[in-house]
Amino acid sequence: MERLYAEGTEAKDNEDKYILSTVFFAAVLFFSAMSLRLDWRPLRIVVMCCAATMLLGGLIFVLTLDTA
Repeated sequence: MERLYAEGTEAKDNEDKYILSTVFFAAVLFFSAMSLRLDWRPLRIVVMCCAATMLLGGLIFVLTLDTA
């Protein structure tokens, strides 16, 4: 019984990590889309740099997740 509980807890932790990465990538899409609506070029560049940084961080996070 304890083994099943431990497996369930581990599965829930993995699920939480994948949901977090999905929300993170949605934020990247949001910032990318918002940058297209901005008229002031320096602000557009800053927002796109933030989106690119978040994308890179999200990719690193996903690539380091356990797949087992």
